[in-house]
Amino acid sequence: MKALPLLAALALCPTVALAGACENNFTSQGDPRNGAEYRTSTVVEGVGVGSALAQLRVIAQGNKYKYLNETGDARSGTLTMEYPRALGYEAFPVAFTATARDGGAELSVHTRTSRGTNFKDAESRAHLCGLLAQVKSGARGDALAASVRKAEGAGTSQVVQIAPRKLSDEIEKQIRNSLRGPGASPQIINERYKGRRYRIDGQLYTKETDTYGPRPNSHGRQVTFDIVKKGGLIRAAEVGVVAHTHTQIVCELARGQEGYADRLESGDYMTLTGTFRIYEGGQFILTGCRPD
Repeated sequence: MKALPLLAALALCPTVALAGACENNFTSQGDPRNGAEYRTSTVVEGVGVGSALAQLRVIAQGNKYKYLNETGDARSGTLTMEYPRALGYEAFPVAFTATARDGGAELSVHTRTSRGTNFKDAESRAHLCGLLAQVKSGARGDALAASVRKAEGAGTSQVVQIAPRKLSDEIEKQIRNSLRGPGASPQIINERYKGRRYRIDGQLYTKETDTYGPRPNSHGRQVTFDIVKKGGLIRAAEVGVVAHTHTQIVCELARGQEGYADRLESGDYMTLTGTFRIYEGGQFILTGCRPD
């Protein structure tokens, strides 16, 4: 991975990562021309999980990464960022994990690059270890982390408004890219979209009760958006194909929405806001969905 310019403010702080540990722990697997998998880790003394992840967020953003999501608690957490696309390859997620250890935190990073990146092991090791090495302990690191949380915390719950067909096409493009190369899988969708919130305006295609029982935050009522293009012969040609070849956009309705679901009929317009839960079986599933 090519080392992008590092954030100057952090470069001025003293490094407390254990020297050499990150480089020694670095592993790579696969041919980078097809997309390779990289892992490494190190221990930083005197830093907490929350502080480490907040610092890594601003460090990565200083290297032109895009924020995707963050999960976890005071003992362990994972921050997922997206390495920027460039000529010849697509953007890909990079997961940073912090786990509490006596007197500090273990920091690890894992990624599977896109096909065509063709990074050398030496530059990938230098880049990833360079990011981890910038995490600082003490008051200065905590102050930086606090400022990041205050400035950017509100953005993590931002709601994206999008049409169902546009979202389906977006997912399909990423699925095609992720399936290139050995070892790749649609799991990249779950990593990239975890926790994202969407407001989707469209028409009902089907509705059903989940035969496996209610999901968390749901009573099992599911609705699927119509993603077929409208209009005479175009629609007639697509109806038999799109439903089986495109990602379906599914909403699991929140508790208390049974009456709303019962009133819906095929073709009815609906605007629903929900949180991405999982991609599986060709379905992009949102949960806790509520109408406007």
